[in-house]
Amino acid sequence: MTYSSTEEINNIPIEIPSETGTEYTELVNCTEVSNFEDCEFTSTEEVGNYLREKIPLSHLENCPSIRYESQPSETCPNALGFIYRHSREIKICSICEGKEELLKTMTHEVGHNTHYNIMSNNPELANKWIEINQASYTQNSYDGTGFVSSYAMTNEREDFAESYASYITDPEKLIFYSPEKYEFMKNEVFYGREYN
Repeated sequence: MTYSSTEEINNIPIEIPSETGTEYTELVNCTEVSNFEDCEFTSTEEVGNYLREKIPLSHLENCPSIRYESQPSETCPNALGFIYRHSREIKICSICEGKEELLKTMTHEVGHNTHYNIMSNNPELANKWIEINQASYTQNSYDGTGFVSSYAMTNEREDFAESYASYITDPEKLIFYSPEKYEFMKNEVFYGREYN
């Protein structure tokens, strides 16, 4: 079989033998997506299609895998998902309550990967985000806006990931709570692409 482009090669489903049998894996860009067959409300194929449709492929750079875990994390038992900062592997945990929450959690974690890429490759842009984040605390104390969630107030990394996820899954919410963050995501992260 011959392929005309890397994109064709990177979008074919593959089966990888595992300790428990054959595991279905989707390759999206260079990221292996796997084990979502263990989830009751989606599949690896659906998750792969969601990533291809919603996430710019460049946002998956340096992320080797996105994997569903059927058991909660031992270190963070209440976490819906997490990214290992150094390896950039993303894990989505079984405590997600439905497909929408799972996809939003995964989008949030991809947002962390995107933020790590920006911090590594574009310090000026990373500093611009920090300035926007810091101004949000003043805005929040003034009128309760500035952040799309209370979790976003944790630090600039969580604010980025929450704003990133909101930009894709609920853009109206991000526009309401922080037009500045919406414009940053639109112009600096998604290069003009908008969602509805």
